[in-house]
Amino acid sequence: MFIADQNVLMAVNIAAALLALFSIYMGFRRGFISALLGFLVSVVILAAACFGGWFTAHTFVFVPASWAEKVLQTAYGAAAEITPQTLLYARKAMTFLIVFLAVELVLHLITHPLFSSAKKKRDSIGMFSQLLGFLTGCASAVFWTLALSVCLITSQSAGIVRNGADLVRQSVLQYPVQYIGKPLTASLKSDSPMVENLWETGLILDEKDQALFEQWLQENGFSGSAPQDK
Repeated sequence: MFIADQNVLMAVNIAAALLALFSIYMGFRRGFISALLGFLVSVVILAAACFGGWFTAHTFVFVPASWAEKVLQTAYGAAAEITPQTLLYARKAMTFLIVFLAVELVLHLITHPLFSSAKKKRDSIGMFSQLLGFLTGCASAVFWTLALSVCLITSQSAGIVRNGADLVRQSVLQYPVQYIGKPLTASLKSDSPMVENLWETGLILDEKDQALFEQWLQENGFSGSAPQDK
């Protein structure tokens, strides 16, 4: 398990600030319609990448055990005792990450031409549209900083970063979580532990949520069964 230090905390602050500034700038530059379309497309791509990674990791773990073992030995030392369950978990995590990044890259390359033409028409965008685009960029910045917070918190519960939640509480990410994320999820009044504990444990499905999700997969022609380690 990786323990983040002050250098990582600084990197998180810088990444969050750059992410927010980039979202706001692109919103103002593109104008309202293009900025809104870009935001929605990015959210759909993120959802597709998460689902694709999760589904692949639970149905077809293609990462060889030798690769996962080398990663674990690098992280914990060559003398570390690696159980079959830990090895399978590492293979699933690596499978998820590879598929997630691949889907994100491919879908962004496919959708990029949609916004290239919008940049060429920048002169035809009115100030009112740019103002609305700026506001859309602000909303996008909030969304992506909250998404980054969830990733860090989930990484702690998933056994990747031991102090992922502390990184959120000590960085600039604490502000969108405290003033927007927590009030928003509290207003949903959901009885699902995944929603109630989102900002404490991240996106971790409990047995009930996982059973419902696997039932939905089976009803739609998918299989939710996980492969056994070899």
